[in-house]
Amino acid sequence: MATQQDRTILIISDCAEDRVAYRHCLLEESKYNYKILEAELRVGLTLCCEAKPDCVLLDFIESKTGGFEFISNLQAQMGKSYLPPLIGITEYRDEMMGTCNCSVRHLVSEYLVKTSSPDTLRIAVRSAIEINELRHKLQASEAHFRTSEQFELAAEAVNCLIFDLDLQTNTVERTRGLMELVGYTLSEAEPTAQWWHQLIHPDDINYIKGEELTTILESKQRYTGEYRVRHKQGHYLWVQEQGIILRDANGQAVRIVGSTVDITRRKQAEEALQRSEEKLAFVLNNVNASISRFWVFPNQDWKSDYYSPGCEKIFGYTSQELLQDKKLWLSRVAPSDLENVILPKFENIFAEQTVSYEYRFYHKDGSLRWINDTLTSQFDQTENAWIVTIIAVDITERKQVLEALWESTERYRYVVETVPNIVWRACSNGNSDFVNHRWVEYTGCDVEQALQMGWLQFIHPDDVLRVQAFWQSTTSNTNSLYEIQYRLKYIDGTYRWNLVRGYPIIDERGNVIKWFGSCTDIHDQKELEAQRNQLLAEAQAAREEAELANRTKDEFLAIVSHELRSPLNAILGWTKLLKTRNFDSANTARALEVIERNTVAQVQLIEDLLDISRMIRGNLRLTLQPVNLATTIETTVNNLRLSADAKKIDLQIRNYATKCLVLGDMNRLQQIVSNLLTNAIKFTPSLGRVEICLKIVNHHTTQITVTDTGKGISADFLPYIFERFRQVENTTTRAKDGLGLGLAIVRHLVELHNGAITASSLGSGQGATFTVTLPLLEQEATRQEGQTGQEEISPTILSNKKILVVDDEPDNCTYLSCALEEYGAIVTTASCVKEALAIFEEFQPDIIISDIGMPEEDGHTLIRKIRQLTTHNCNIPAIALTAYTKQEDRERSRNAGFQLHMTKPVEPIELIKAISNLIK
Repeated sequence: MATQQDRTILIISDCAEDRVAYRHCLLEESKYNYKILEAELRVGLTLCCEAKPDCVLLDFIESKTGGFEFISNLQAQMGKSYLPPLIGITEYRDEMMGTCNCSVRHLVSEYLVKTSSPDTLRIAVRSAIEINELRHKLQASEAHFRTSEQFELAAEAVNCLIFDLDLQTNTVERTRGLMELVGYTLSEAEPTAQWWHQLIHPDDINYIKGEELTTILESKQRYTGEYRVRHKQGHYLWVQEQGIILRDANGQAVRIVGSTVDITRRKQAEEALQRSEEKLAFVLNNVNASISRFWVFPNQDWKSDYYSPGCEKIFGYTSQELLQDKKLWLSRVAPSDLENVILPKFENIFAEQTVSYEYRFYHKDGSLRWINDTLTSQFDQTENAWIVTIIAVDITERKQVLEALWESTERYRYVVETVPNIVWRACSNGNSDFVNHRWVEYTGCDVEQALQMGWLQFIHPDDVLRVQAFWQSTTSNTNSLYEIQYRLKYIDGTYRWNLVRGYPIIDERGNVIKWFGSCTDIHDQKELEAQRNQLLAEAQAAREEAELANRTKDEFLAIVSHELRSPLNAILGWTKLLKTRNFDSANTARALEVIERNTVAQVQLIEDLLDISRMIRGNLRLTLQPVNLATTIETTVNNLRLSADAKKIDLQIRNYATKCLVLGDMNRLQQIVSNLLTNAIKFTPSLGRVEICLKIVNHHTTQITVTDTGKGISADFLPYIFERFRQVENTTTRAKDGLGLGLAIVRHLVELHNGAITASSLGSGQGATFTVTLPLLEQEATRQEGQTGQEEISPTILSNKKILVVDDEPDNCTYLSCALEEYGAIVTTASCVKEALAIFEEFQPDIIISDIGMPEEDGHTLIRKIRQLTTHNCNIPAIALTAYTKQEDRERSRNAGFQLHMTKPVEPIELIKAISNLIK
């Protein structure tokens, strides 16, 4: 069994904790029995010269300059040949190469990063010692070992390839370790450096060909490098090459003697360790906990040496902040918890027990957090101290939930006992196991009796079977809520209606484990139910009435939009022709006649629109008189001729009866014919044909037929053609810009005349035919149609009469002035109440004609102010000329002080007559 060899290691560092860590690491070396010496940098030189260690571990972290100064002084005192191997500890591997050009930098065998693994440190120390010993052996018996078997035995003893490179002849001598290392025998290998170079991994070839080799040859005494070489079998392995550079008297490098060691396993171990450390770092960085380690000494003193990154999430402080000031953590623990919770845990530490405890901690942001610690400890005999590991978790939210749960429980108890309702709880089988105190107050039975007797004893006998059946149906479905009304026995012995509701509590398997519910007395509501139903019925009726009124309004407005178009067609058409053409007197007279006739029709239509609203309500009144349908049709066709000609539609009249008398409303009959022809023209394409035919079917019936070659009506829509608001694409009934009221109005008007209307079509694109059937006027009831002559009015009937016209529309003022002045009146106009009052005293009118709707102040205000004047003419006649036509509008005008209420538009003759009558 091999025995460990003694070696002396000198650790030089100004950090005591680092020296302890390096010592623990090196004491785990299996090959050598290290004697560890420690010293700070200021006394390290003296100790090194006295102890002559086999290797020096030099910490450059605290002071790079001091480290190189130490090496320089050591070289001066011991000489180059007797320098021990030096291993530098620094923050970064390339830090010393890039930041310092010290002449003694090359005397350091290898630089290690402080975070290197313990295996890396032990291998580096072991290799440095062995290389240094080998160097001494080679220097002592170089010639002998080169020519004897002992050289090979020495190489095998250190388990490596030893080489000797003559830089002047570029020849290399290698030991048989070449076979062990890369699989080649000495006979297979060329004795040149180039043969070895071609085995180096392409990514590492810069180690040989780059600036690093030049630096080594120019200034270094020894070097160490790591790279990959290709094995004979094709795979790559990691090697560490260490060498001594021999120079001639001029300092030129002439030989390199060194060794190459397989470090593949070490590299794999380092990679595995790095992956493990990365995994551990990932866990520590992402776990919502703080992991810390500290040492506790027998005197209860302690020190921390590690906090995981999670400490910042838990405590708010970084690991660096907590390590720099060990009292910081203690200062943030709630004082009472520090004394009562934290300090007593030393006994658990000394007993090496695992314990959990909770305490309050003031987070860095000032908030008070609840923390749960899990503490484990283990005694370390080497350090004579306990190693303590603590996992800290923030349980503030859990504490808040528990506190909220407790508060919720208290609130539940308070609510249950203070609500005016009975609150109950039952098992899944329906047996009650809890009722609140309200039960006792309501039934007069104590809680124990209620739980023993059961609910059914207190339910009205007539309701028991119904309640049992409903309970069974409800509890069979776990998703159902229990809600029922029944009568419960009251304390005075009567039964009162209660609304009973229950909510199931379901476990994770979907089974009902409890029912929670309440009983609410609704007896008074039950007694008022009849009144409530009556109120609901009245409200429903009122709502329906309001909806009907709203529909009536909407339908009325739609009719206004739809029905004002027809008379305007002739007016607009002839007006434009008069403006763009020069007609002779006959055509001009004809145009003016058409305009006048349609204007009169427009005025009449406006009056009729008021009746349409009554039609919707079913109380439209017709002005019945004998009407010749032939004349009505001819007049309507003449009005629509321009529209037909504009679309190049052939509009034809085929009257088989020149005189066809019916008892009806002339304007409504004209509206029927106009609507049918307008629809036919609108939906008939250019070059189409529209025909209207009048014929007497028999002694009692006449028939009007309107036929077109337009888009037709589909069979599906034909039954709904006369319904209000019903439209369909590609039919002659669709109002392009309206709401589909035209044919509905026609049907209603026809029915009011005791007639009927039908529609037929062969389908889309096949045209349509509308047939109106009306009863003929009985011969004994007919009378000659004639025109009533107008009463002649003198052109001087208003001679020298002063008239004040008040209207905010200038056009109305101009029109009235011209019309009144034609009959000799003296007219002055005003646009507002203020202006009228200013004119009134000076003008002293004989009569006032005033609009009602004006800005700022209306006509009612004007006449009231005039009536309040003290002058002799404050009671002069006044006419309200307005567009307001309702009966209530007329009453308002009379109440304000007007003698007469006339609606716009007004015939000049009618206005002249009214003025003359009032003045008289």
